[in-house]
Amino acid sequence: MAARGLSWTTSRAVACLFATIHSCSAGARPLVLVADIPKGAFVHHDNGRSEHELVCFDAANFQPTLDGHEGEWSLVGAEWSRATHASDLATLALASAA
Repeated sequence: MAARGLSWTTSRAVACLFATIHSCSAGARPLVLVADIPKGAFVHHDNGRSEHELVCFDAANFQPTLDGHEGEWSLVGAEWSRATHASDLATLALASAA
């Protein structure tokens, strides 16, 4: 059922973060899938929060496969989160110094 998800990302690190965070809050196990999906299948792209989000319908038609394992996803997602928050704090520090 997860393969039918509407929201995808071109960033593996973002996928890992969301899979591990949201699965914990839902009491489920994380799942990161990868698929080759043609550009024409996407109906929306948004990078407003540096998440490289793509929205498409019925990605299961593009045969997604498992990408890695749970322990790796936790590490990759946590590293992306730390790097993103460090960058946000540096930007905030620069803005407040100006």
